Amino acid sequence: SSHRSDIDLSDAALSIGPILEAAFREAVTEMALITPDGAFLRVNAAMCRLLGRTESDLTGMTVGDVTHPDDRGSVRAVLDEARAGVLRGFRIWGRAIGAGGEVIPMLVAATMLRGETGEELCFFVQVLDAEDSPSAPLPPALDHQPVVDFSCDREGRLVGVSPVVTLFGWNPE
Repeated sequence: SSHRSDIDLSDAALSIGPILEAAFREAVTEMALITPDGAFLRVNAAMCRLLGRTESDLTGMTVGDVTHPDDRGSVRAVLDEARAGVLRGFRIWGRAIGAGGEVIPMLVAATMLRGETGEELCFFVQVLDAEDSPSAPLPPALDHQPVVDFSCDREGRLVGVSPVVTLFGWNPE
């Protein structure tokens, strides 16, 4: 007999909204929603723990406020490219500054969320990897620069591939 889940997501009684809300809030992965111009809208408990700040602290701040000064330019550049539609999303190594001034290297994924007519809603940001020992160096050979795996146009067509793919034996062309 086929196994049927007890949770029926097609049931109108179970709206996806509360599920997504709970998933965001309870996730062990650090997550945030950030306005197109870089201000924190929402952060989950995991992000608060990593950065050593409360949600109310962070919602009064911008990405620039918690980014290492040497990384602000590259972070701003990829956010601007995502807003311009050059990238739909990206991954970037950068360093955050914790509440106590500690440096926290992290790999961050950000996706520009858009409405049905293409208007900017917000960035959905996830920390994919973080080195939470104080002032740990970035992983070797990443050179503090963005690592963009691929870029897509607004229709989702591949328009560019990072040279980093050659490390995996693939030809970017």
